[in-house]
Amino acid sequence: MPPLARAALILTVCATACGVADGALAQSRSPDAENRRVRVHNQTGVAVRALSVSEPGGGFGPDLLAGEALEPGRSRPLTIDAGSGACQFTIRAVLANGQSLERPGVNVCRIADWYLTR
Repeated sequence: MPPLARAALILTVCATACGVADGALAQSRSPDAENRRVRVHNQTGVAVRALSVSEPGGGFGPDLLAGEALEPGRSRPLTIDAGSGACQFTIRAVLANGQSLERPGVNVCRIADWYLTR
């Protein structure tokens, strides 16, 4: 392949990859441009079996872990977005030992990491 054609191919691949990366970032942002992607760290010493959130005055939504336990010492990025523009949530974690932990007032628009402890 001639050098000029190879350079054009590399630029095309880079532009495509950059577009995919930009699209992935856009998916983690709501229409209000607030980033609600949070890395949840499990520091409880017990596996987290379910994690759900509630807006103030609302009920808890579906399991954000989608049935995949978050083992002790591990972390996982999650997008915490109810689509309402809310940033403040109560987070509920259900542990493998049956214990339930609730943490009110977590502002997911202002943090990048959230540490769950007992």
